[in-house]
Amino acid sequence: YEEKIPVSAELRNIRLKKPPLHYALSGGEDYELLFTVKEKNVKKIYSAILKNRLSATIIGEITERKKGILLVDSKGGQRPLLPTGFEHFKS
Repeated sequence: YEEKIPVSAELRNIRLKKPPLHYALSGGEDYELLFTVKEKNVKKIYSAILKNRLSATIIGEITERKKGILLVDSKGGQRPLLPTGFEHFKS
């Protein structure tokens, strides 16, 4: 879900050639940990995160593999989320 992807206030407040979301998804300089959790374990994991004074944001859900990776906008529209950005480990 596009509106749930963390984008810093600093990035939102500067004028760039592309939208802030583009840089959040492919900029390569700011790193976030991305992981999946089975739906039945979400409350337990989230509780552990809060207990350790950390933060986490639920940004989406796993669906059928054949659909690929889709970005859902605020109106429910979907578009493919293609790999972009710098590849640090490519030779």
